[in-house]
Amino acid sequence: MLLRDFVENYHHHIWPTGGDHAKLQLQRMRHVMDGLGEEMLITDVRMMHIQDFLMTLDCAASTRNQYISAISKVLNYAQQNQLIEHVPPFKGLYDKKTNQRKRVLSETEIDHLKRYFTALGERWMAHMVTLADQTGLRKGSILEIGRSAQLVEEQDAMFCYIPTQKNGDEVMVPLNNEALHAYREFARLRSCYSDHAFRRLWDEARHHIARGDKEFVFHSIRRTTATRLAAQNVSAVIIAQMLGHRSLQTTQKYMMTDRKTQVNTAELLKRTTH
Repeated sequence: MLLRDFVENYHHHIWPTGGDHAKLQLQRMRHVMDGLGEEMLITDVRMMHIQDFLMTLDCAASTRNQYISAISKVLNYAQQNQLIEHVPPFKGLYDKKTNQRKRVLSETEIDHLKRYFTALGERWMAHMVTLADQTGLRKGSILEIGRSAQLVEEQDAMFCYIPTQKNGDEVMVPLNNEALHAYREFARLRSCYSDHAFRRLWDEARHHIARGDKEFVFHSIRRTTATRLAAQNVSAVIIAQMLGHRSLQTTQKYMMTDRKTQVNTAELLKRTTH
């Protein structure tokens, strides 16, 4: 079977969660298939072909990693369905130095973002910032509002239920009053969203608030939420549940203690003098 036919016929099974992430990965795979050639068979894909293609990319290392992830996903699905015997070892291809962004946004920057988008009349963007800040939800999960996401009430509290997030798991995230308002308003304005509009508005905001800072990205709000919770002594287990992580190791990569927390922790080490 041709690689292109396999991807086009089975991409809904390869990325079953759908959404913008799946669309982007399919676009990347189409770019890969253009590079490998129309006649490339799924059984003929070798590591040297992948390496040759990656050398042609002129993009950030994080984007390169996404290409590798897309190729790996496709070939692993082919192996699961016994179309190929072996999958090349992709682990060594990833750029680990850029695998995790370290940027944490300040409260001032978060507030500035919301005021900036509101002043532009793009309230849906301000609500996305609020939801990410108050829940730690990924952008892809936020975009399920108005689609598969549901409001659920349990024990006199409101939750956002996402049946399938990026890793395939469901997640139930508690909503405070601010987040609940943002949820309802974003659901009402959901049709205003488009990938193009989001990228344009975020780039404008970055230029206005943090010019030249490539780490000033929407996903940094998620890291900021985890860091704030950790600074308030919320356990990693609870933070992992809110972020929808399977592994505490993943959660710990998101958590960065600030200087004040480090100083307060150092104070705990002081011995009582007599």
